Amino acid sequence: MDTSHQFAAVLVLLGVTSLAPADGMLSERAAVDIAKRTLKDECTSATPCKFSAAREKNQWAVRAQFTKRNSPQEKAFAYPGGHATLFISDGGKVVRRLDGE
Repeated sequence: MDTSHQFAAVLVLLGVTSLAPADGMLSERAAVDIAKRTLKDECTSATPCKFSAAREKNQWAVRAQFTKRNSPQEKAFAYPGGHATLFISDGGKVVRRLDGE
C-alpha cells in the first residue's frame, strides 16, 4: 500500500471512530458541536454563547447561555432568561428545545 492510500485509510478510520463511539453514545463534544450549529444565528462573534452539556439517560442536555450588547462598542453580557437547552439524541438529532424565560 503506497503512502497516499495509507493516509486515506487512516483518515477514514479516524472519521469512523469519531462518529460511532464503541458504546453507541454521542460524545459530549459532538453534542455541543450540534448545538453550536443549531444556534449559529443566535450565537455569533458579536454575541457569543457559552455552552455546557450534561448527560441525561439516553440523550445530552446542552445549555447555551446567550449574550447581548447594548451597543457595538460595549462588551457582550449574559442576561436573565437568555438561555436555551437543547436535548440531543445519541443519533445526533435535536429532539427538543427549552427556552429560558
